[in-house]
Amino acid sequence: ELEQPDYLAMTFDEKAPTFRHEAHEGYKATRAKAPDELYAQIPRIKEMIDSFNIPVYSKEGFEADDMMGTLALKAIKEGLSVYLVTGDRDLLQLVDHTFHVVFPHKGYREPTIYDSKAVFEKYGIHPDQVVDYKSLVGDPSDNIAGVQGIGPKGASELLAQYKTLDGIYSHIGDVSEGMREKLTEGKEAAYFAQSLSKIVTDVPCDFKKEDAARK
Repeated sequence: ELEQPDYLAMTFDEKAPTFRHEAHEGYKATRAKAPDELYAQIPRIKEMIDSFNIPVYSKEGFEADDMMGTLALKAIKEGLSVYLVTGDRDLLQLVDHTFHVVFPHKGYREPTIYDSKAVFEKYGIHPDQVVDYKSLVGDPSDNIAGVQGIGPKGASELLAQYKTLDGIYSHIGDVSEGMREKLTEGKEAAYFAQSLSKIVTDVPCDFKKEDAARK
């Protein structure tokens, strides 16, 4: 099913800024620019994809992640199971019984396939907690701060007990004093991080599964 899919589609980022860049001036500002040699290959990659009749989807103002999530949900509504091949862990937030995330590895190693169980075994949280986890710990690769002083272990423990970011803050009085102080000071940053981390799954897009049929 993974190696011989019935349907294939691909997404790309647009060059224009996204709604996240507009909301957060420093979004992804700390990322190193990719080598010029990579950018020079992209037109050739797109030419190859077109030669294989694989449709490409993108939308100005949104990231490829948002388009991936949108296409996945549209495909699921069409009765398909979805394998999303990506190197971005943000997509783990959408994993469920019809949606898997596939991380390829360098060389000839087998890819890692994440279902809900694999996400929990790797990170100690469920897929629907990924956004709130990132809201607490932040994401240096995207230049998202999160709550200062709360790391992966603390975030996992909080979410194990209170399930969601809202649940944590509605029980703030039950949290240990040191943790409570950090959460109180970082509340605005946590909810801002949450708004940036959530993948959009309703990007305007004219997807028809027959367009993505392998041929």
